[in-house]
Amino acid sequence: MSPVLLVVAIATSALLLLGMLVLVATCWRPAASGQALVINRLQHEPRVSRSGAVVLPIVHRAEVLDLSVRALVLDRRGKEGVICADGLRADMKVTFLVRVNDTTEDILRVARTIGCARAADPATLEELFGAKFAEAVKTVAARLEFEQLYLQRDVFKDTVLQVIGQDLNGYVLDDAAVDYLEQTPLEALDRNNVLDARGIEKILAGSAGIDALERRQRARTTGAGAAAAPEPGLRDELAKLGLRDVRVATEVSCDVALGRPSLSLTLDGTSSDAAARLPASLPRAVITAAGPGELTCSGGRATFRWTQTHVSPAQLVAGARLVHALRDDDHAYR
Repeated sequence: MSPVLLVVAIATSALLLLGMLVLVATCWRPAASGQALVINRLQHEPRVSRSGAVVLPIVHRAEVLDLSVRALVLDRRGKEGVICADGLRADMKVTFLVRVNDTTEDILRVARTIGCARAADPATLEELFGAKFAEAVKTVAARLEFEQLYLQRDVFKDTVLQVIGQDLNGYVLDDAAVDYLEQTPLEALDRNNVLDARGIEKILAGSAGIDALERRQRARTTGAGAAAAPEPGLRDELAKLGLRDVRVATEVSCDVALGRPSLSLTLDGTSSDAAARLPASLPRAVITAAGPGELTCSGGRATFRWTQTHVSPAQLVAGARLVHALRDDDHAYR
């Protein structure tokens, strides 16, 4: 080969190489973190890239699919609140964390059925999953009484996730969180709604019991009352909660087996230290709700005495639950 032809061949190769580099640089389409690039090719199956790819004009068409976590908020309050097993209605706000499952199969599934542009849109997520998630929340809430729902939020959340399941058409539900949970106020209930009638009756009955508790507490603080059996209305209210044989004054107590080992435990209003020596079945929220006091067990009697001057009705009920835990559980404390 003559020197001239050799120079021409080298120059041509260099130009071709340079042209290819320019083409790659011009047509390179990167994918940011938390995104997938779905590349549609003529007469070929689409390809998924999580870093980037060369997208040739006319030959290829690329779309970006967002893989980041999105929040779907379910907020039900007032007449839209969920009904519990005891007829009470609960105001609730639950946040579900949803994303497209990061597998090639599910990415292509979502791209074909939903479209990359709509896949992470909040309106699309609401359309796809709003009714399904709301139905799961209502189903699980209907199995629990309001107090169980309030004290066992983790159990409620885990059960909701189980009911929803994993078949979400290419999406995955990472987690859920109960952001707000309170009993629906009485004034928000409809007396003409058969679903609310039972809850209204229970709230009114509970209010009567709380009034009795407050009267008892006022009598104690003024010195007019001594430790004695509860008033009939209070006794009935505690019986509804399964707390029988409880005397209420500056302390709450109930009978336990005579063979019980002695126990003396000081509670400071938190649950961390006390929970290790109390029944595992006792919700920690009950220990916290009781407030500061001394829990003792001796001579066939379990007693909780408050160290503060004012004790609210809610604390009285929580204290009653504490002493009943020592009565009902064969392995009550360790």
